[in-house]
Amino acid sequence: WRRKNMLTNHLGIKVKDIEKVEKFYCENLEFEFEHKYEDEDKILVFLKNENSVLELIHSKNNVYNSVKMGL
Repeated sequence: WRRKNMLTNHLGIKVKDIEKVEKFYCENLEFEFEHKYEDEDKILVFLKNENSVLELIHSKNNVYNSVKMGL
């Protein structure tokens, strides 16, 4: 038995500019805002489309690893 299609249900990416990335996914890739969580260290924005949830992760302390960093 082998799956023909494998879809990702939830994906998290770390971003530098969370507003810019949220706008890009909503305007260009048909994602919709679902909800936002914020504490003293981070901001999380959850976007959804028909098949999946995208979690945008922004670190408030601005310490980023350039190898692991996305947009």
